[in-house]
Amino acid sequence: MPSVSKTILILDPLLSQAWALSKRFKAAGFRVVGCFDSDDKGVKWALTWQVARRRVSELRCFADFNEQDGTIVPTGSFATSELVRQNKSITIGEILYDPANIVFFDKCNGQSIAERSGWRVPETWTEPDAIPEEIKEVFIKPSAECFGKIRKVLSVEKTKQLLMSGEYIAQRVIRSNGVFGYGFLASNGEVLASSMHYEVYSDPPPGGSAVIIKQFRDSHFEEKCKAFIKDIKYNGWGLIECKKDEITGEYIFLELNAKFWASLEFSMRNDKRFSSLLVGSKERERAVESMWFVGRTNVNSLRAAMKSLMVDKNICLYFEPGWTFALAWRLIHGHD
Repeated sequence: MPSVSKTILILDPLLSQAWALSKRFKAAGFRVVGCFDSDDKGVKWALTWQVARRRVSELRCFADFNEQDGTIVPTGSFATSELVRQNKSITIGEILYDPANIVFFDKCNGQSIAERSGWRVPETWTEPDAIPEEIKEVFIKPSAECFGKIRKVLSVEKTKQLLMSGEYIAQRVIRSNGVFGYGFLASNGEVLASSMHYEVYSDPPPGGSAVIIKQFRDSHFEEKCKAFIKDIKYNGWGLIECKKDEITGEYIFLELNAKFWASLEFSMRNDKRFSSLLVGSKERERAVESMWFVGRTNVNSLRAAMKSLMVDKNICLYFEPGWTFALAWRLIHGHD
């Protein structure tokens, strides 16, 4: 058990994955500090509320910390890329994060690496004129982490301005339901902890954060992910996301998120080694077959959630900090 003098600096502290980690560090006796950007008054206000609720021990400005202050835990893409840019060491518990991983922040680069390793990848275009005339609609997503939030199927005509900005790419639409995920910790290509899941419903549906998630078992998919991680000698944490060709049954590589993922809570519950390796303590939460992230629900996903509840009476309802406000906002305004 670590002493209470041990300090954890949580970057991007309002993210779902930040809460999954910070509550476990607090339970293990660490002093958890939420770091915010000096210009973001909204985040500072939200964190002040979390301090009042004892979810983090104190606040600190992002610019005012250094590696001697404690263990730095980047939970999102911005914080991860910023630490790499500053050449700061990123080690959490027993897991070292390799700065080279951010090559996967560029989605086209990530796909190229995966394709060379034997994955099938979606046909992708970066310029509107390159899209074949017979294709009438495409899936639009950010070309890199830290860029825009749009992830949806659009007509080719509506994508032109987005593609010309350089912040988005277009892909051939994959007509299949849900996304398959493989979250993992690895050292020199060896997987040390892992959890597979299937996103029953995401927000936005084509590729957003999971609203309803369930365990998924497929030895072929698991071995393919492990072989890829070994091939690229990956160090650190990440989430491989794929879709499945409903005709051939082949998995199609979408991306490797080289950061902590929004459904980390689900992964940590279902493989106890995550907590052991990252936090140095035993996982206290019970394993679950399925989970509903209630605060991510909007009108469309509410219907899917109700349907899931009718089918799966044992689904775990997960309430993150601020879930009541988030739920109300989404039900009124739709997804982000």
